[in-house]
Amino acid sequence: MDDTPQYIKDKQLEIWLSKTISQRVEQCIIDNEALYLASIHMQKQIAEKSKIKNKADKNLK
Repeated sequence: MDDTPQYIKDKQLEIWLSKTISQRVEQCIIDNEALYLASIHMQKQIAEKSKIKNKADKNLK
């Protein structure tokens, strides 16, 4: 991100590199699972909104 100061980025990298490989892998798995679950949640919301919109469109005809 462009709005994060360089000293913060440097500190984040320092913290990340201080972790063991297994800790980094575990964190990646946790993060990927969270992204996957968020994606599924958004897909369900989009499908529900689409269903509501289609129902409203049918009522207008």
